[in-house]
Formats: sequence, C-alpha cells, structure tokens
Amino acid sequence: MGMKEWMVIIIFLSILFLWFTKSNLGIGMIALFGATLFIIFGLINWKDYQEINWGIALLYFGAIGLGTSLQMTGAATWLAAKSLSLVEHIIPLNGKMTVTAIGVVMTSGMTQVMSDGPCVAIIGPILLESARLSGIDPVFFGIAIAISSAFAFMLTIGTPANAIVYSSGYLRPKDFFKAGFLIYIVAVIVLLIVAYFWWGILGVGINGFH
Repeated sequence: MGMKEWMVIIIFLSILFLWFTKSNLGIGMIALFGATLFIIFGLINWKDYQEINWGIALLYFGAIGLGTSLQMTGAATWLAAKSLSLVEHIIPLNGKMTVTAIGVVMTSGMTQVMSDGPCVAIIGPILLESARLSGIDPVFFGIAIAISSAFAFMLTIGTPANAIVYSSGYLRPKDFFKAGFLIYIVAVIVLLIVAYFWWGILGVGINGFH
C-alpha cells in the first residue's frame, strides 16, 4: 500500500460518506465529484476515462428520461389505471393477497423498462389507493411493492447493474431474458409466500390479514 493506494481509499470512503449524508446533492453528482478528484490527484488519467463504455451511461439516461416523460405526461398513470380496471373485470379484487399479487406483478413488470425509483413514483400512489379501498394495510402492501420494484432481471435497461454487466461484452440481451425470466418468477413466488406466512407471524399488516 503506497500513498496513491491510500488516497484512493480515502476518496472512495469520502464519496461513500457523502452518499449517506448529502443524498440531496444526487448520487450522480457526488460520484462525478469523486471521479474528478481521481484526476486532480493524478490517480487516473483522462485516457482511462475515454475507454469507459459510455453507451451504457446513455442507455441508463434514456431509461430515466423515459420514466420522467411517462410521469410528466400522465401516460404511466393512464396505463396503470386502465390496467387495474381491466384486471378488476377479470379477477375479483376481494382478497388481500390477490390485490397484493396484482400490485407486485404490475410493479415488477414496469420496473423491467425503467428505474425502480420512477417506477414506484408513477404507480405507487395508484396502487396504494387501490389497497386502501380494498381494506389492506398500506404497510403490508407498500413493503411488497417496494421489494418487487427491484425485480428488474429480464432486460439490460431495467437497472444499472444489468447494464454494467452487459457492458462487459460477455452477455447478450437474450441471455438476460432467459435467465432473468426464471429468476423473476421465483422471486415473485417467494415474495408472496413470505408476505403471506412470515409477515403474518411478525405482525406486519395483521389487520385484514385473512
């Protein structure tokens, strides 16, 4: 461990500290601040940054733009409302786990094409209102929705983690879909089983549990 190695560790821990304490600045701006410090202190050169696959960054920016556009135009709200209306005509929304399962599937499905934050911001209020009207504890329903928003396994655009792995060049989009679809099904089933049995034991959303 030389001086440069220690400086890298100090900068990294500083960025990590700022992410926890100054999140209002935005994690992206804080990360760029750290990247700038690496150049200022000569820990990396500009040529190294030029070799980064910036296409992946643009892909993620596009996903954020898509989510923002859907939210600002009201298109996502319209789609979510129409979907709930359609589902209600097919499946009676008279059971706690039925409504929760539909909310989980809708959220996890939408998060495949946009970041989890915009996804929950768009359809979260609609789904929570539906849960309230159905007599479901919003804590129970909200936790399930929040967890399911992380099930972005099938498309490279769904989450930065997928995009970073895809940028390695070892995987193709269909590889994500083939493996991600199975993981997605398992994740949804496990979440609903845990919600029904274990959360009931813990007393989460105990009102109207049956």
